[in-house]
Amino acid sequence: MASLASTLEKLTHGNTRTEKMRRYIVVESIYQNSGQIAPLDEIVNLKEKYRFCVILEESHSFGVLGKSGRGLAEQYGVPVDKIDIITAGMGNALATDGGFCTGSVRVVDHQRLSSAGYVFSASLPPYLASAAVSAVKCKLPGGEPISSCKPKEQRCSSA
Repeated sequence: MASLASTLEKLTHGNTRTEKMRRYIVVESIYQNSGQIAPLDEIVNLKEKYRFCVILEESHSFGVLGKSGRGLAEQYGVPVDKIDIITAGMGNALATDGGFCTGSVRVVDHQRLSSAGYVFSASLPPYLASAAVSAVKCKLPGGEPISSCKPKEQRCSSA
């Protein structure tokens, strides 16, 4: 985190142009190659200190981390409204195709207006969208499927 803080400091210190620019910290929740989990609470503190936005990629944590599988924000207890944009592919935990991107009302409205040309050429077929909705309904209510995996995970990691 010291490296990120140093980089943000260099980018913002004495630079008057940065006040008018969109600046993002883009982070993966779980890094695919190493399995490291991003320290989201520290990243959000840096975001607020240096006035950046956070884009969080949750493909490997959605459905896995947190008490009910809602991802890294739930794992760390960080309010979701402190994360500007959350994206995830649905191929991992939901076993379907496609992905989603969510954020504040402002972000969602901007995406809706800017992506109108892609609605029919890049949208999911109805059967895949139904599969994703069904998987979310099975996986997330009450958190039972996720919490039932925790003892098995601990047994495997201690072996």
